[in-house]
Amino acid sequence: AETAREYGLGVVLEPVNVGQTRTIADGIELIRASGSDAGYLFDTYHLMRTGGSPGDLDAIPPGLIRYAQINDGPLHIPEDEIMAEVMGERLYPGLGEFPLQDILTRIPTDIPWGIEAPSLRRVAEGQSPSDQARECMAAMRGQLNQQGLAAD
Repeated sequence: AETAREYGLGVVLEPVNVGQTRTIADGIELIRASGSDAGYLFDTYHLMRTGGSPGDLDAIPPGLIRYAQINDGPLHIPEDEIMAEVMGERLYPGLGEFPLQDILTRIPTDIPWGIEAPSLRRVAEGQSPSDQARECMAAMRGQLNQQGLAAD
């Protein structure tokens, strides 16, 4: 984080369900322990796959979330399918069972949001990147419209 700051860059930490820093609490603690000005990268997938809930977002100090990645999935998945899902089969927002509406109300709206929903299945089916982007954006707009947020 210190080196990045020398170059005018910021750093964010993303806890991931297949790593050592897995949960929101793990991420907050690591950022605090580092003494850095690193921020938190929130991802709906990792929240749900570590057994978290939307209310866990309330523990993140204001201003710490600097970026959010939105995606969806089934509430439960067999353990032996986790790596395939995390690397290449996430669902577009609103196409799964994650409690996205409750999650989205807790994410700051003044930070960048991205959609992280890789799909090797879509590629294998011949869906072009442009078609995937259009489908993904339509799904996200649907979620934003449910929130009453502008979907520009």
